[in-house]
Amino acid sequence: MIHKKKKESKKLIKELEKFDSSWNYKELRSIVKETFYKVQNAWADRNQDLAKKYMSERLYELHKGKTDWMIVRHEKNILKRIKLIDAKPVGVEDYKDNDKDVVWFYIKGSMIDYIVDDRTMKMISGSKLRSNFVEYWKFTRKGCTWVLDEIRQVEDIQGINFFDNTSEYYKK
Repeated sequence: MIHKKKKESKKLIKELEKFDSSWNYKELRSIVKETFYKVQNAWADRNQDLAKKYMSERLYELHKGKTDWMIVRHEKNILKRIKLIDAKPVGVEDYKDNDKDVVWFYIKGSMIDYIVDDRTMKMISGSKLRSNFVEYWKFTRKGCTWVLDEIRQVEDIQGINFFDNTSEYYKK
Protein backbone atom coordinates (compact mmCIF):
# COMPACT_ATOMS: atom_id res chain seq x y z
CA MET A 1 0.00 0.00 0.00
CA ILE A 2 2.91 2.39 0.73
CA HIS A 3 4.20 1.81 -2.80
CA LYS A 4 0.82 2.75 -4.29
CA LYS A 5 0.61 5.93 -2.17
CA LYS A 6 4.16 6.85 -3.16
CA LYS A 7 3.37 6.39 -6.84
CA GLU A 8 0.21 8.55 -6.59
CA SER A 9 1.94 11.23 -4.55
CA LYS A 10 5.03 11.37 -6.74
CA LYS A 11 2.87 11.68 -9.87
CA LEU A 12 0.90 14.57 -8.36
CA ILE A 13 4.10 16.31 -7.18
CA LYS A 14 5.56 16.04 -10.70
CA GLU A 15 2.38 17.60 -12.15
CA LEU A 16 2.33 20.38 -9.56
CA GLU A 17 5.99 21.14 -10.24
CA LYS A 18 5.01 22.26 -13.75
CA PHE A 19 3.07 25.17 -12.22
CA ASP A 20 4.92 25.74 -8.95
CA SER A 21 8.67 25.20 -8.51
CA SER A 22 8.25 24.66 -4.75
CA TRP A 23 6.89 21.21 -5.63
CA ASN A 24 10.23 20.09 -7.12
CA TYR A 25 10.43 16.38 -6.25
CA LYS A 26 14.23 16.16 -5.98
CA GLU A 27 14.39 19.32 -3.87
CA LEU A 28 11.63 18.01 -1.58
CA ARG A 29 13.53 14.76 -1.01
CA SER A 30 16.70 16.73 -0.33
CA ILE A 31 14.88 18.89 2.24
CA VAL A 32 13.45 15.78 3.94
CA LYS A 33 16.90 14.16 4.15
CA GLU A 34 18.58 17.28 5.53
CA THR A 35 15.74 17.86 7.99
CA PHE A 36 15.91 14.25 9.21
CA TYR A 37 19.54 14.55 10.28
CA LYS A 38 19.19 18.08 11.70
CA VAL A 39 16.19 17.09 13.83
CA GLN A 40 17.95 13.97 15.19
CA ASN A 41 21.07 15.97 16.07
CA ALA A 42 19.06 18.76 17.72
CA TRP A 43 17.23 16.15 19.80
CA ALA A 44 20.44 14.39 20.87
CA ASP A 45 22.08 17.73 21.76
CA ARG A 46 18.92 18.92 23.56
CA ASN A 47 19.24 22.09 21.52
CA GLN A 48 16.31 22.70 19.19
CA ASP A 49 17.90 25.89 17.85
CA LEU A 50 20.10 23.59 15.73
CA ALA A 51 17.02 22.58 13.72
CA LYS A 52 14.77 25.64 14.18
CA LYS A 53 14.88 26.66 10.51
CA TYR A 54 13.76 23.15 9.51
CA MET A 55 10.67 23.12 11.75
CA SER A 56 7.42 25.03 12.02
CA GLU A 57 7.18 27.31 15.04
CA ARG A 58 4.63 24.92 16.58
CA LEU A 59 6.91 21.87 16.29
CA TYR A 60 9.95 23.85 17.42
CA GLU A 61 8.13 24.92 20.61
CA LEU A 62 6.92 21.35 21.24
CA HIS A 63 10.41 19.86 20.81
CA LYS A 64 12.02 22.67 22.81
CA GLY A 65 9.63 22.04 25.69
CA LYS A 66 10.41 18.32 25.67
CA THR A 67 14.19 18.71 25.47
CA ASP A 68 14.19 21.50 28.09
CA TRP A 69 12.30 19.14 30.38
CA MET A 70 14.89 16.42 29.70
CA ILE A 71 17.61 18.84 30.87
CA VAL A 72 15.69 19.51 34.10
CA ARG A 73 15.35 15.73 34.67
CA HIS A 74 19.05 15.18 33.80
CA GLU A 75 18.13 12.96 30.85
CA LYS A 76 20.11 12.87 27.65
CA ASN A 77 18.96 10.95 24.59
CA ILE A 78 21.94 9.22 23.00
CA LEU A 79 21.41 8.73 19.27
CA LYS A 80 24.19 6.99 17.29
CA ARG A 81 24.66 5.58 13.81
CA ILE A 82 21.66 7.55 12.57
CA LYS A 83 20.61 6.53 9.08
CA LEU A 84 17.72 7.55 6.85
CA ILE A 85 16.89 4.34 5.00
CA ASP A 86 13.93 5.60 2.97
CA ALA A 87 11.73 8.65 2.53
CA LYS A 88 8.63 8.33 0.35
CA PRO A 89 5.89 10.87 -0.21
CA VAL A 90 2.55 9.33 0.74
CA GLY A 91 0.20 12.31 0.84
CA VAL A 92 -0.01 15.62 -1.00
CA GLU A 93 -2.40 18.48 -0.34
CA ASP A 94 -2.08 21.49 -2.66
CA TYR A 95 -4.20 24.61 -2.13
CA LYS A 96 -4.54 28.03 -3.72
CA ASP A 97 -3.24 29.42 -0.41
CA ASN A 98 0.30 27.99 -0.49
CA ASP A 99 0.63 28.30 3.29
CA LYS A 100 -1.85 25.41 3.56
CA ASP A 101 0.13 23.06 1.27
CA VAL A 102 1.16 19.78 2.90
CA VAL A 103 3.25 16.78 1.96
CA TRP A 104 3.49 13.70 4.18
CA PHE A 105 6.54 11.43 3.98
CA TYR A 106 6.91 7.83 5.08
CA ILE A 107 10.23 7.83 6.93
CA LYS A 108 12.19 4.66 7.57
CA GLY A 109 15.34 5.04 9.59
CA SER A 110 17.67 3.22 11.91
CA MET A 111 19.77 4.20 14.88
CA ILE A 112 20.99 3.31 18.32
CA ASP A 113 18.63 5.11 20.69
CA TYR A 114 18.81 5.19 24.49
CA ILE A 115 18.50 7.64 27.37
CA VAL A 116 21.14 8.21 30.05
CA ASP A 117 21.29 10.20 33.28
CA ASP A 118 23.60 13.07 32.29
CA ARG A 119 25.22 13.11 35.76
CA THR A 120 26.23 9.44 35.84
CA MET A 121 25.90 8.47 32.14
CA LYS A 122 24.05 5.33 33.27
CA MET A 123 21.44 4.06 30.86
CA ILE A 124 17.85 4.73 31.99
CA SER A 125 15.97 3.29 29.02
CA GLY A 126 16.33 2.24 25.40
CA SER A 127 18.86 -0.07 23.81
CA LYS A 128 22.47 0.05 22.68
CA LEU A 129 21.49 -2.11 19.72
CA ARG A 130 20.71 -0.47 16.40
CA SER A 131 17.08 -0.79 15.39
CA ASN A 132 14.83 0.31 12.55
CA PHE A 133 11.80 2.54 12.92
CA VAL A 134 9.04 3.99 10.76
CA GLU A 135 7.39 7.38 11.23
CA TYR A 136 5.29 9.73 9.15
CA TRP A 137 6.57 13.29 8.79
CA LYS A 138 4.33 16.16 7.72
CA PHE A 139 5.94 19.08 5.89
CA THR A 140 4.16 22.39 5.32
CA ARG A 141 4.99 25.31 3.08
CA LYS A 142 6.73 28.27 4.64
CA GLY A 143 7.20 30.81 1.88
CA CYS A 144 9.12 29.08 -0.91
CA THR A 145 10.44 26.24 1.21
CA TRP A 146 9.16 23.36 3.32
CA VAL A 147 9.39 22.84 7.08
CA LEU A 148 8.64 19.87 9.29
CA ASP A 149 5.35 20.44 11.11
CA GLU A 150 4.45 17.10 12.67
CA ILE A 151 5.84 13.63 13.36
CA ARG A 152 3.46 10.74 13.79
CA GLN A 153 4.20 7.21 14.89
CA VAL A 154 2.78 4.29 12.90
CA GLU A 155 0.27 3.53 15.65
CA ASP A 156 -1.04 7.11 15.43
CA ILE A 157 -2.17 6.60 11.83
CA GLN A 158 -5.42 4.74 11.06
CA GLY A 159 -4.18 3.05 7.91
CA ILE A 160 -2.50 4.44 4.83
CA ASN A 161 -5.79 5.94 3.63
CA PHE A 162 -5.22 8.60 6.29
CA PHE A 163 -3.21 10.44 3.63
CA ASP A 164 -4.84 12.35 0.79
CA ASN A 165 -3.62 13.39 -2.62
CA THR A 166 -5.55 16.51 -3.54
CA SER A 167 -4.98 19.69 -5.49
CA GLU A 168 -7.16 22.73 -6.11
CA TYR A 169 -5.19 23.34 -9.33
CA TYR A 170 -4.49 20.01 -10.92
CA LYS A 171 -7.26 17.45 -11.28
CA LYS A 172 -6.08 13.85 -11.55
